[in-house]
Amino acid sequence: MRTLTLQRYGFIERYPVSCEQLTHIAQEPWHFRYVGYPHSELMRETQLTLEEYTDYLKRFPYNGIHLQFQLAKRSFEICYVPVLSDKLVHVEIPEKTLYQISGNNVDGFVVTLWGNPV
Repeated sequence: MRTLTLQRYGFIERYPVSCEQLTHIAQEPWHFRYVGYPHSELMRETQLTLEEYTDYLKRFPYNGIHLQFQLAKRSFEICYVPVLSDKLVHVEIPEKTLYQISGNNVDGFVVTLWGNPV
């Protein structure tokens, strides 16, 4: 129950049980990380760790097909923007669209567009 509540507010359990081979860290049920909503819910639904989720989002490049889905009566669109050099990166956001842009702490940014409630 606690985990479901945390995920509604954008938090994940950072080192879940049975993911030690990937994270190289034993389960730490007290260790949480803010990844933002809806990412926390997607990670729960797909049972992906932060490392796996970061790699998964790279399948949806800004200049390609974006990840589109509905969650809690709202539509979302997510894409990945790689940063390959020191050059400025331009991302177009539709007018009057709620959005978030967040670095992935590895090699790029994740763009999340919040659609209108459905």
